[in-house]
Amino acid sequence: MTYNGSKAIAYLTPNGKYLISGLVLNLATGMNVTAGYGVKYIGKVNLVKGAAAAKIAYQCANLSGIVVGNKAAANVMIAVFNPSTPNGRQVMTAMMGEAGQMAKKGTLKVLALRMVPYGPLAPAILSAGNAGREQRLMAVLKNQSPGYVTDMGTRFAQRNQVVLGNIPMKPPFLVILFPQAGISAAIPVRNLMRVESTVKSAEILAGHAQ
Repeated sequence: MTYNGSKAIAYLTPNGKYLISGLVLNLATGMNVTAGYGVKYIGKVNLVKGAAAAKIAYQCANLSGIVVGNKAAANVMIAVFNPSTPNGRQVMTAMMGEAGQMAKKGTLKVLALRMVPYGPLAPAILSAGNAGREQRLMAVLKNQSPGYVTDMGTRFAQRNQVVLGNIPMKPPFLVILFPQAGISAAIPVRNLMRVESTVKSAEILAGHAQ
């Protein structure tokens, strides 16, 4: 189905009364049914793994953004998006919502969630400290001005733009780096199902790290 410009897999009950969205597993085979339908009806994910993903993760880890959770955690999940575009705004909205849920579950005790903005709004968002940047993202979500722009914010945004220009993946994308589990992956985001499935994977990995 398509909702607010984003494609996702959903299931309609036989009586036609309920529409169900989420992860569906075949318990007999362990197969991720939702992922299979996602590839069939939405498209294959151009997943980058291993050393190439680790390189992208290390590049993104040094970008200016908003850090939620344990800043000293070795395990990192990174979201790169342009909040001035519809798709980027959707990713930003979804990630901020997921951050709240992850905090409630205790996932952020062993995981740092880094949100990296770029584009026209980035200089204003980055013209504050970490807590202020989060408030400015919230202002963008409410269709309000993110605030004044400082020279430092402009430099941070320019640096993000330069580094992202050297990364062989077009934003918006998500990166998972779990060195404790030997796992690294970079995932392009074309719809919100990608965000949900990636966050669930991160939560599972974080659960094993606790």
